[in-house]
Amino acid sequence: MAAKNEDGPLFSVITVTFNALPALKRTWSALQSQTFRSFEHIIVDGGSGDGTPQWLDSIGLEGIRWVSEKDKGLYDAMNKGIRMARGRFVWFINAGDEPYASNTLELLASFASDADVLYGEVMVCEPGGADIGTRSQVTTQKLPESLTWRSLRRGMVVSHQGFLVRREMAPNYMEGNLCADIDWMIRCLKEARQVVNTRSTIARFETGGISTKRRWRSWMDRYKVLQHHFGFWSNLKDHMAILLRALIAGSQHQGHSSA
Repeated sequence: MAAKNEDGPLFSVITVTFNALPALKRTWSALQSQTFRSFEHIIVDGGSGDGTPQWLDSIGLEGIRWVSEKDKGLYDAMNKGIRMARGRFVWFINAGDEPYASNTLELLASFASDADVLYGEVMVCEPGGADIGTRSQVTTQKLPESLTWRSLRRGMVVSHQGFLVRREMAPNYMEGNLCADIDWMIRCLKEARQVVNTRSTIARFETGGISTKRRWRSWMDRYKVLQHHFGFWSNLKDHMAILLRALIAGSQHQGHSSA
């Protein structure tokens, strides 16, 4: 039975965007096709110059709220989205990302009654193109059957597109750290009492985020975040395992490429 929310929609879907109007339109269209309608779509635009504000002003549809103004970066924009949200759960589906199917919100609602966190698999896609495979299939990070904050000791085992949290439990993202999403997720899970695995693919997301483009900085920022939560020695040991895992994965990929 779907959870009820007397004070507002069940879901606040938050989309952060900047100069990505074609991708934003895809995300908006996918949400418009959802069979479950107890959601609001919050769009936080960083003051785009590609016609995004004009397009948002023109659609004028009920259930969409938006702001377009200069921000201090991705996580500042995501914090704005949290502050604007009125739903029971917040879900970050950024420009170019989509719910996996037209009944995805309906599926999530069926798990929501007593949950603090909902999570599931995500499908990795080429930018604006075809599905590549689930994140568990195409990366070294595998979605765990049971998710706790300690599950993240070696990195992001769940994508933020595959993670929903009750709004009142959602902290602000730290700023100035490319791995603030790991810190945010750990803090959410530390507070959560009921974490529900939907055992479903719930989102599509495009490859090529900030951490992919700035990999070394991302590694250093992740190290700092995980050391804060897990301690120096435990984090050092886990990062040795992460490095070994990356080397093995790289060697296997090179072998497949030369086959």
